[in-house]
Amino acid sequence: HLPSRYCDEPAINSDTIETKLCRAGYFCDYGSTSATQANCGKGFYCPEGTERKEQCPEGSFGPTENIPDADSCTACRAGFRCPEPGLQDATEACPSGYYCETGTASDEKLCSKGHMCDTGAASQTPCEPGTFQDNEGMSECLVCQVRFFFMTS
Repeated sequence: HLPSRYCDEPAINSDTIETKLCRAGYFCDYGSTSATQANCGKGFYCPEGTERKEQCPEGSFGPTENIPDADSCTACRAGFRCPEPGLQDATEACPSGYYCETGTASDEKLCSKGHMCDTGAASQTPCEPGTFQDNEGMSECLVCQVRFFFMTS
């Protein structure tokens, strides 16, 4: 019988074999005898009737086995990036000077002027009163010097 299908009953010959699609979250190779023959594995997804597992796409990860489709992979958590397909967890913190929203692959956003973004930032943090930042991509705000003040609009 064909890959992506299984046969759970004996048959006299190939003309009488009744095959069925493998269940979503599992895959079936040649010779499969069950709808749940092989687990899809962490970092992967397996649509119904698939003969091979597919990697969860960039910007997501697969923390559990038997994920049925790409939309069921978990979006990368805010503050992290998931730049490669097939990840089992979001472990790469957003770099200093950038922020990473939910679902970031490798397209992190540059921290703008008047803000700071430390490593693992999920969003920009505005500089507090008495501090400023006149450059993009910075991880800290600078203290205003004596006799100077910084106006925000």
